[in-house]
Amino acid sequence: MLTVRKGALIKGLKDPDEVVRKAAAKALDLLDARKNIKELVAMYKDGNKENKVKAICAFGRISEEMSIKCLTHALKSSEEDIQAAALRALGDLKNPNVITNIIEVVKAGTTTVKAVAVETLMQYQDKRLVPVFIKLLKFKDEQVLDKAIEAVGFYEDPRAEDDLVELMKHDSPVIRAGAAKALGLLRTYDDAR
Repeated sequence: MLTVRKGALIKGLKDPDEVVRKAAAKALDLLDARKNIKELVAMYKDGNKENKVKAICAFGRISEEMSIKCLTHALKSSEEDIQAAALRALGDLKNPNVITNIIEVVKAGTTTVKAVAVETLMQYQDKRLVPVFIKLLKFKDEQVLDKAIEAVGFYEDPRAEDDLVELMKHDSPVIRAGAAKALGLLRTYDDAR
């Protein structure tokens, strides 16, 4: 079965249409990654930071229990690079079962990691996350605040209005500008019904 599938994809690499060639190449990469998942897990566990990041990036293409398990483990790393790579990989997978893990990183991570976590949550494009983003509008950290403003603007949710109006008084012009832009994107309460 796998040989037939791989053969079809290899033929797809020679398709006259570029879209088909790219899709076939991506599918072959995914097949190889799935085939080598045990090796990727070993690479992740070996302790070498560079190998961990490579494995984490590969896990972001494999939506299987073992890769999800390694990625959620990586969220608990003390190294920002490892956490950020895991967040980006989880954002690629968009597995709804790990949203809670990502929210925990927003609460406990470093400034940079929190900002990446907010970006990752935005990738889920799930309106149920709006209350989380609104809570983040209270953060003092400008990097996280900037991403939270971007998120509430994206969702156009009028429940963020009071917080955004308050942010128009912020010391940072970047935050004030972001708040102004988000305020312009918000739906009115009449529209939201």
